[in-house]
Order: sequence, then structure tokens, then C-alpha cells
Amino acid sequence: MDSTVLANIGPAVQKFIDRGRIPGAVVMVARHGKVVFFEAFGQDRIDDNREYRCDTLVRVYSMTKPATSVAAMMLVEEGKLALADDISRWIPELEGLKVHLPGQPAGEWPQATPITVYQLLCHTAGFTYGYYGDSYVDRLYGKSRLLSRGSTLDQMAVKLGALPLASQPGSQWRYSIATDVLGLLIQRVSGVEFDHFLQERIFEPLEMSDTSFHVPSEKQSRLADSYLLDSEGKLQVVDAARTSRVLKRPDLFSGGGGLVSTAEDYMRFCLMLTNLGQWNGNRLLAPETVQQMTTNQLSPEMMPIDLAGKRVGVGFGYGFSVVVGRVPLATFTPLHEYGWGGAASTHFWISPQHDLVGIALTQKMPFTLDLENHVKRFVYRAVKD
Repeated sequence: MDSTVLANIGPAVQKFIDRGRIPGAVVMVARHGKVVFFEAFGQDRIDDNREYRCDTLVRVYSMTKPATSVAAMMLVEEGKLALADDISRWIPELEGLKVHLPGQPAGEWPQATPITVYQLLCHTAGFTYGYYGDSYVDRLYGKSRLLSRGSTLDQMAVKLGALPLASQPGSQWRYSIATDVLGLLIQRVSGVEFDHFLQERIFEPLEMSDTSFHVPSEKQSRLADSYLLDSEGKLQVVDAARTSRVLKRPDLFSGGGGLVSTAEDYMRFCLMLTNLGQWNGNRLLAPETVQQMTTNQLSPEMMPIDLAGKRVGVGFGYGFSVVVGRVPLATFTPLHEYGWGGAASTHFWISPQHDLVGIALTQKMPFTLDLENHVKRFVYRAVKD
């Protein structure tokens, strides 16, 4: 990697900070398994005038999904689950749901086929979130508070079973609560509480000691404030570190968005993936499983995926976006790059072609790709071979 090109990352991130678009950020880059860039910029608590640090704890939100997907594939490898399995075998609350199609009365259409484990992994099960649209089903999801931290995964399933699907299983890609359902599935199939499963099977082997569904008291001083960039272009605190909901262990462990982590912890997870399922002598998955997970699973009719706008040239695997063609908004992005992000504009990306990992973490809503793309441009320019 060309260190003189990587040196441009700092000024690029600082421009975002100076313009008030993010409070601060941590950027970490690794090539061939070795860290080549790791710096923090700006502030993680603006009111306290406190600098972002490399070990600042951040809410990674939907960057939880890849970890949940890895956990599910562990059970598949062990023969406890199959991708074609009907999930209602373990989650009977979700058997025989109704489907509300646009322009049709709610509940008129029966579910045509079972929801499978594969569809949960690919976000093609027919569920939605309620955050990203204003359809009839989205509004129902929004009112149901499916992911309340004071609820449980079992209670989530009961609520979800009373709601219609937004599309027939297997017919559309729709970003959704599917990975939270996957977390419940893991819990019921394994017989281990979901947070303990992740801790024992993923976080401990990868030495991800700062990754959890809540921040224990001895680490609370490292947690960043979370911000919203409002309509006037000002950063407003929406989840203050001192009173954050993540200071308390939740009752509902969200496999779709509940984790808190650090750049260094998440890098270990990514390096396990680049090493095809193994890190520091600990094998989590077989190489062919990682390759399957990070290969596009969507038909051309299901693409482009639509999240924060239509992402032309991007498909989806098992918990990861996958680049399948030219990406107009980021033409430097190589084929087969995979990754994902989180609601507070956290990002990671992995290029198998370059054996490269990039992580950019901030705490700014709403989600945008701006920071990722600006950092990524210099990362790829720095590749020498």
C-alpha cells in the first residue's frame, strides 16, 4: 500500500468534520492481514470536547447482521439447520402468514410458499422493517414496535405473526427484520440464548472483547454520543453516552442491529472472513461457506437492492452486499467487494481481489454512504499491485 496516498484519508475525513457533517470517525485499513492505517479524527462527545479514540465504542447497528449470519451458517455446517428448512418448524408463530400486496385488501392473499432459512439470510422472506417506506405494511410494522429493547425475541415473533408479509416469500429483495428472526431461530435451534451464542462461538474465539449487546459499567467512559444531522444541517445528540439505552443489557437481542463494538474488534471479524473462516488458529466456518455467503444470491429481477437509494451494480449474499457490476456512485469499487453498514453511518468493506479490509466508523444519522466512499477512494488508489 502506498502510505502517501493513505495519508489523504485524514484530510478527507477532516473535511466532513469541519463542515459539521459528522462528529468524528475512526478509520482502519488492513491488507494481507496486516493493519496499514488506523487513526481517529474529531470528537466522540462534542459537548465534552472529547477526542475520538481508536478504541471508542460505537453502536454498529446493522453491521450486527453479518455476525448473525455467520452464526446461522455455523448451525448449517453442523447439520442442525438447512438452508431450505421451513422456519415455522422452530418458529410456529410465523406459520401461514397473510401477504398484503399493493392495491389489494390486507390479508386477502395467503402465503404461497414457506419462509426458508435461505430467504432470511438473503432478505427475500417477505418481511419489511417499517423504517424505510410508507406502505400499508410498513405502517403496521412501525406501530408494532417489534424490536423494543424491553421486549424479547419470543414476544417479537408473536407480534410479527399477527402482521402480513409485504411480498410473497422468495419474490423480492426487501431490507427487513429477517435477521432478527434469524437470531431467534439460532436461539431456538441451539438451545442457547442468542447473545451467549454469539459470545461463545464468535466473539471469544476472535478475541472481540469489546463487542456486546450492551456496554458494561467499566467501559462506559469509552462510549460515543450518537448524533442526528438535522434538516438545518446541525448535529444533534439523539443518544447521549451517559444515559444511553446500550448501558443496560437488553431483553431483546437484536441480530439485525443491536451490537456495540470497536474498529479493532470488527477488524478481527473481517480478517476471519478474508482468511476464509479462520483467525489466529480458530476456525469458525469452512472456506466454501464463506465463499457462498459472500456471493450474490439475487436474480437480476431482484436487483438493484434499494437502501438509501437504488444501489446499481450491487446484489446481496448471506448478510452482505456484493458488488456484481459497475457502481455508478463509486466507480472505483472492484467486482466481488462485499460488506455492509449501520444506521449511524458505520461501514466496512472487503475486497477478495486485493485481500483488503476497510472500516469507517462514525455515529451520525441518517445513514449515508458519503464517508465510506470518500475513504474508500483513497484506499483503492493506495493499492500498489
